[in-house]
Amino acid sequence: MENRMRLQPPVASAIFAAILFGSARPASPCSCENNLERFSEAVRLATAVFEGVAVHVTSLPPRGDFPELAIHTQFAVVRVWKGPHVPALSVLSDGVCSGMFVEGNNYIVYAYPAAKRVKGTRLWVEKCTRTHGGWLEPEEALLGTPRWVGRLDRRP
Repeated sequence: MENRMRLQPPVASAIFAAILFGSARPASPCSCENNLERFSEAVRLATAVFEGVAVHVTSLPPRGDFPELAIHTQFAVVRVWKGPHVPALSVLSDGVCSGMFVEGNNYIVYAYPAAKRVKGTRLWVEKCTRTHGGWLEPEEALLGTPRWVGRLDRRP
């Protein structure tokens, strides 16, 4: 006589449902899992691609011509791969997912045209793009030689 374990249909259904739905996480508006742009598309669509140090980060309250909360970040530009060859640039980003930029940190920024001009800037940065801080070398290797180098560049 064989002694096999056999799951009853309600038990099997419950286990299947737990496996299927148990690992699901609620969607977050500030989550970017598997949503990074491809490198070639990011460079093609960007108005500016640069490395910069976040010098000043300010929250902008909603107002008539810009109804969403926004973050205005001023950068001291270190190197430029695409866009204006200037020592400073400002960008806007979504205020809902704030915390994207921290003063004093280095970033490679992919900036796009802003829908509206706020505080003198026309560049917009989305969280779910290739813009990032931290370990920059892999992105630098993809970008190649910069078209402009600012005074802040400390590389040999």
